[in-house]
Amino acid sequence: MFLDEELELIYANEHDRVSRNNKLLKLLLAKVKENYLSFEKLKRINNSYKLFASRHPDINPEGFKLFLIKISPGSKELIEKLFR
Repeated sequence: MFLDEELELIYANEHDRVSRNNKLLKLLLAKVKENYLSFEKLKRINNSYKLFASRHPDINPEGFKLFLIKISPGSKELIEKLFR
């Protein structure tokens, strides 16, 4: 299953906003941890998330980027530069 389909499945089945957002971020983190980590992989995940968020106005399209900055504040400049 593609990431977009997995995101949509969570969105459709989880009606509590906080729980849904947690599950969405957990899925994104699981994708980051699969196989190897590269800048291209992070960009691809972020782009998929932004596309998903564009169809759902209650989802912040910058959510994945902000989450990465929150868990790794020392990498804020690198993350912001990567996702330009």
